[in-house]
Amino acid sequence: MKINICKNSDKATPLESEHLPKIIITKVEDSSFSQIKLKYPHPMEKIHHLEWIKIYRNDSLSDRVNLMPGEKAEVTLKTKFEKDDELKILAKCSRHGFWQTIKNY
Repeated sequence: MKINICKNSDKATPLESEHLPKIIITKVEDSSFSQIKLKYPHPMEKIHHLEWIKIYRNDSLSDRVNLMPGEKAEVTLKTKFEKDDELKILAKCSRHGFWQTIKNY
């Protein structure tokens, strides 16, 4: 399985840009959880869409969300994050394969 990785989001190609999520993390009040929102500028057409998104925390699968054509290419979840955790996001595009984004917190 080949995984595409955009190493420099500031110099991303148009193809890379549509597979890079905007990541918004907010702390849930009075909780040890955080809310993570992923928004992709990706088409969600029948022949070209994101099929699923997996979220890993320190290489352990935290969540998987299946997407369907016609839906928005975005996901909101609650999960636990601690200082220095690595967040890895893997998305499967029906046309361009697997795309990975890594963030450290």
